Amino acid sequence: MLTAIILITGFSVAASPASKPSCSLYRTSADTVCRDSTVCKKGDPFNLNLLCQPAGGIYYGSAAILGDQFNPVAANTGANMVYHGFTTGADTIKVCSFNIMVADTVSPAGSISGADAVCRGTAQQYSVAPVEHATAYFWSFSGSAMADSMTTAPVITLFFDPSFSSGALTVYGMNDICMYPGIPSAGFFIRVNQPSVATIRNEYDTLSITDDICKNSRVHYYVFEVLEKYRWVAMNGKIAGDSSLRQVTVDWGPRAGNGSLTVQVEDNQGCMGSAVRDVHVLDTPAPDPPGIWLFGHNLLVCSDSAVNSYQWYNDNVVIQGATKRYYPADTNNRNCYTVQTCLDACCNRSDPFCFHYPASAGELSARSLVIFPNPATDRIQLRTNSPMQLHGHLYIFNSFGALVKDMEITACDFQIDLTLFGSGLYNLVYSDGSGGCYAAKVIKL
Repeated sequence: MLTAIILITGFSVAASPASKPSCSLYRTSADTVCRDSTVCKKGDPFNLNLLCQPAGGIYYGSAAILGDQFNPVAANTGANMVYHGFTTGADTIKVCSFNIMVADTVSPAGSISGADAVCRGTAQQYSVAPVEHATAYFWSFSGSAMADSMTTAPVITLFFDPSFSSGALTVYGMNDICMYPGIPSAGFFIRVNQPSVATIRNEYDTLSITDDICKNSRVHYYVFEVLEKYRWVAMNGKIAGDSSLRQVTVDWGPRAGNGSLTVQVEDNQGCMGSAVRDVHVLDTPAPDPPGIWLFGHNLLVCSDSAVNSYQWYNDNVVIQGATKRYYPADTNNRNCYTVQTCLDACCNRSDPFCFHYPASAGELSARSLVIFPNPATDRIQLRTNSPMQLHGHLYIFNSFGALVKDMEITACDFQIDLTLFGSGLYNLVYSDGSGGCYAAKVIKL
């Protein structure tokens, strides 16, 4: 029986008594019967006999040792030296030592930050707060067939190409020593939206990709889809008016050749889209864009009489049967009127004429010009019975509806010389520059 204790290299083992000098005590060669190991803090105690042969003996040297069990949770992070003492034969004691490297377990991942609604075709960055003890981050997105991605920083950029659909993004941390992953984050749901679709149409057709247009043509275009934002760009043409509206008017100018009209759109999700319509400008000139004048209370008159045909539109819709130079309009219709005039095969369209402030018959009848004398032989004096803007315009039409005189008015009372006018009935229309129109009739003797 062993009865004495001998201290060797900082640890104690049992030794044979002096009556048995043949007892030997020695350390085994490295890793012949004891093996180093790496474990994570997270885990249940494991049997040290799996690291040492022969099994059994005494394990000591670390506070994490419980008999022949090693408890990673109670161990110090880093190298934990463990000693194993066991007997071979009747009086020989062997001792081996080995390291158990204990790594900090990766902490759970927190919440992911980033856009939860994206547009297909765009790139977005997502991040998570740094995960304690993590040296790498593994990301997974259920809305794509791509393999999981690894980053060394808690940030990833996703490009939402056509293979992506809506899904959940998750992440968890890992480190170089402890390959046991941390608890993943909660799924961050991302809704992937389609890009905006835009279709350019005009008053002549609905689906053409290329327009053959005469020189000097003025064409009205619009986006078929109702979206949030629009931005038009015309190449080799000029946009008349505001280029950020759903509808736009383009003057294609006096030069033949190729051009294009592009619109960029954005929907209420912030998704962008675009459309292009090509234009081939022919060498044949179109008539000048016609104008529309209000004659009386509701009669719209086209100013261009040197053309072959007329066609009236309301809100870009053909008015069946409205093919004369004049059209009796509905003043309560808030949609705008236009007229198309054609000379042979070349046509042009007017600017829209809109009754923005529909008025009752009584209000319209109150808008009149006071003319005296009437009938007149050489001069007439004009005055309105409503407040008049100082910068208005007066148009005079003969009994056939032809415009015979137009002039700018800068005074409240004004005279008109009729000496060069032929005898007959004339219609006068005054526009005060703020939407008000005043009409009257005068007879020239």
